Amino acid sequence: MKKNEKLLSTTESVEDLFEIVELKDRASEHLDIEPYSYWKAVAKEFFKKKIAIFALVSLVIVALLSIFVPLLSTHDPRLVIIEPSAQFIKPTIFNIFNPELPNSEFFTHIFGTNKTGADIWTRVWYGARISMFIAIIVATLNMINGVIIGTMWGYFKKLDRIMIEVHNFIANVPALLYQMLLLYVLRSSVPTLIFIFTITGWLGTARSIRNLIIIYSNREYNIASRTLGTSAGRIIIHNLLPYILTVIITNFALSIPAVISAEVGLTYLGLGLKTGTISLGSVLKEGYPYFVSQPFVLFLPALVAGSITVIFYQIGLALADAMDPKNHR
Repeated sequence: MKKNEKLLSTTESVEDLFEIVELKDRASEHLDIEPYSYWKAVAKEFFKKKIAIFALVSLVIVALLSIFVPLLSTHDPRLVIIEPSAQFIKPTIFNIFNPELPNSEFFTHIFGTNKTGADIWTRVWYGARISMFIAIIVATLNMINGVIIGTMWGYFKKLDRIMIEVHNFIANVPALLYQMLLLYVLRSSVPTLIFIFTITGWLGTARSIRNLIIIYSNREYNIASRTLGTSAGRIIIHNLLPYILTVIITNFALSIPAVISAEVGLTYLGLGLKTGTISLGSVLKEGYPYFVSQPFVLFLPALVAGSITVIFYQIGLALADAMDPKNHR
């Protein structure tokens, strides 16, 4: 009691013991943490992995080389030199640490020359441009067809029985068999390869999309939307496709290296692009007969083709992990 009386005696009034705090209308809505952003979390998770950053930088380098090497090179990739002295020139890249090699000669034939005297370095990057062009076009068309067909297949139940039979018929026929048949009947060219890769290439994407559409369309809010009379197109665009966007992007990224491998394999076996059209497969094909005597003719282009495939696969796998919300913290 005496302590309280002493405290009051040293102050003018009881109100002086308190501080008036201004009430802010939005103070209760303030968040101490940053709001969650899905795509920002995806980017953060993607760039957290060193292998993803390395693959992305490598992809940029590969794209720049495939664009500018054929443009800036002094060697025509289709040039054929008849002189025997120009055949099978050793790659200057093997002499990178040779102090006797002048700097001006290092870029003369980095990967050497083939049996016709054509520069392999220029042919490899010219072929890489063609192969990646085919792969990107095919992956885009397969993604579009797969999403449209898979969405219709999963949402409209009347189509399920028909599409299952179509799926079983196509899936039971080996892809290489009908590809060989079409390449034998049709004229081998870039449009032909794009056609045979897209005629059934959408099947895997459509099957995945169909399964996801069935799962999401049976959720409560979609059942309520159908009960209220919401159109099928509106439900698909606003309620279903946003949930499967990550699967679409991941399948697209992973299908590019698969198409590159298929093109290289068909052309290497003599079933792909016609003679005279440069691609990674044709460069590998022309180096195979000389692998024992001149191994660099096959080894160096194969190294580039394998590296491009691995780069795309790593980016696709990194995207798959980054787009999974379970990995977001």
